[in-house]
Amino acid sequence: MSQMSKQEVTQEIIRQARAKGLLDKDINILLAIAYIESRFNPDAKNPKSNAKGVFQYIHNPDNPKYDTWGNTGRLGYRSDPNASPFDPYANIETMINQYIKEIKPKIDKITDEREAFIRAYKYHHDGGFNKPDTPEYLNTINRYAANDAKYNFLKHEIEKILSGKETNIENTNLNNIAPNNPYYIVQPGHTLSKIAKRYGVDLNDLINENRR
Repeated sequence: MSQMSKQEVTQEIIRQARAKGLLDKDINILLAIAYIESRFNPDAKNPKSNAKGVFQYIHNPDNPKYDTWGNTGRLGYRSDPNASPFDPYANIETMINQYIKEIKPKIDKITDEREAFIRAYKYHHDGGFNKPDTPEYLNTINRYAANDAKYNFLKHEIEKILSGKETNIENTNLNNIAPNNPYYIVQPGHTLSKIAKRYGVDLNDLINENRR
């Protein structure tokens, strides 16, 4: 069992990411993925897929095709190729290098923060198998990762972490965040017309409500 607490996991993600020169927008994504995968639990294990650790890498030497931890291409992503996925330092190091080499180049030009997060999560969740970015598949990932209300909650709490404020995010179940949350955090590049279309509301009603 790891001696690292969930709070220490979040700080280690931030420390390693900043040491690699990643920006806060990248760290936001890494923290969100870590929350969804394990709630920052370095000892997390999925009994169905054998995924392990903070970022839930699959360690399956008997089936190299689906061994996302022991995959030859990923061995170079950590200082100790023989480290266990339950080693939080190695797990985080592997994910940050995967993010830099495999994920970040694909999402850097996406201005919508939520879309960037959904695609980043998809690329990690796929394990490098590069499933096509069809609308249907992205919608599946969208539902699995976080609807708008859940994403807005995650974003708000992660901003607290980055600013050193107290948060209880590691003990919060996203499934308890109501999907009909009446509040929406506007993202860069969003317009009222885009928001109205996304939520299926009348644009004039949204304009009038926004004036309050």
